[in-house]
Amino acid sequence: MNNKLAVYSLLILCVVVGGYFVLHSSDEQQIKKNLALLAEYCSTTAQEPLLETMQKISQAAKLCRDPCEVKIPSFSIDREFTQQEFSQHLMLLKKQLPTTRFNFTDTSIIMPGEDSAAITTTVQLKGTNAAGRFADVYELDIGAEKIDGNWLFTSFHVVEFIEK
Repeated sequence: MNNKLAVYSLLILCVVVGGYFVLHSSDEQQIKKNLALLAEYCSTTAQEPLLETMQKISQAAKLCRDPCEVKIPSFSIDREFTQQEFSQHLMLLKKQLPTTRFNFTDTSIIMPGEDSAAITTTVQLKGTNAAGRFADVYELDIGAEKIDGNWLFTSFHVVEFIEK
């Protein structure tokens, strides 16, 4: 009888632990998918139709909580942006950088709770502007929350080199 109880207890423990890792893993996969989508929506080509650009901007804004905190010390930006403001700034960025490719690499996700995540990643920007070709790399600390079953970005903080 004790052996059966021990086996059942061990089996239940394995199911609970396995379920935790499956759910935790799927949350990380959703966050990484949202990062990939954000990179896709922020990227643009010179021949991109205006309607497509507008749709991408709208989709990018929907990946963020309303409002979303943005900190970019080198531009003295430290405030919350509504989804509409986020969209407007993204439109300006796309106009200034008509051919730009965004890519997130070296992504680390820490989940201190079931519904929150701290993301550290590197964003690579490659493209052309009025001065010619450029390539920039920034380290980002991103906050995310699970709201109504969806992972949304809650904050973006560009980490300046001197902050490290």
